[in-house]
Order: sequence, then C-alpha cells, then structure tokens
Amino acid sequence: MQRRREREGPRLARAQARLATWGAPVLALAWVPVVGDVFVLAAGLVGVRWGPFVGFVTVGKGLRYLFVALSALAAAPAGISP
Repeated sequence: MQRRREREGPRLARAQARLATWGAPVLALAWVPVVGDVFVLAAGLVGVRWGPFVGFVTVGKGLRYLFVALSALAAAPAGISP
C-alpha cells in the first residue's frame, strides 16, 4: 500500500493543482484511463461538492460509453465482429 501512495503522490499533486485551477469541470475527464481515476481521488480529497462531482463524472463517462456504442454500431454494417 505504501508503494502505491509513493507512486501516486506526484500524480495526485498534479491532479489537485488542476482541480484547483479548473474546478469541478475537470472531472469530465474521469473517463480517461488511470488519469481520470486520479482526478476523482483528488476531487474527494479536495472536497468537491457531490452535486457537481456526480454531474461532471456522469457527463464524462456518459460521453465515453456513447462513443463506444456508436463505434460498435458503425462497425456492425462493415461486418466487423468482436
């Protein structure tokens, strides 16, 4: 557990700085692998209110899955199967 905290220290500090600069809208990047999780963690540590938190994370993740669904639909007529 200690090693994980040491690795996440610099990333967490950068995420907290971005959160302080950009505010809750940066949580729309929660869909980004690894980095998005650090933003979510930083938001919890900084104390972002739950309303904006839920809203922006929902928008970010919703856009991700909308893109995945549209990609699957576009691939289906081309005969590409998973």
